[in-house]
Amino acid sequence: MLVDEGDGTFNSLVRAAGAAGVDYLVAVSERQRSGAIRRYLSLITTVGKVTIARTVEPARFGPGQGVVLVSADHRHGWRLESGKLITAPLPEECEIERGIEAVVGEVDDLLAELAPYSAVTLPSAVPSSAAH
Repeated sequence: MLVDEGDGTFNSLVRAAGAAGVDYLVAVSERQRSGAIRRYLSLITTVGKVTIARTVEPARFGPGQGVVLVSADHRHGWRLESGKLITAPLPEECEIERGIEAVVGEVDDLLAELAPYSAVTLPSAVPSSAAH
């Protein structure tokens, strides 16, 4: 999703996701007023009447383990299990950084898997799981 800083497009998406009760993982390219482009992943989750958009980074904490989405503050993690978005326990801070670095080399492969999709809707979260 390409947005201009402060144009409200992303906030409109967050409101629409909340109204629909749907969780989204969105790749955002935001054109800053300075002209620079800021790129990030945002996880939009809705539990009850609360919708939260968080910047996340993918991480892998061991060989053969699935990708975990880690919040920018490294306090929350999520993964898909049996088609549901659930909270994932996070290791110590130093392991989180290594896990994020481990996925950097896989980003092209992960994007290639998603290439046929213009948008990916994540299944609804287990009650209260994504809000924490």
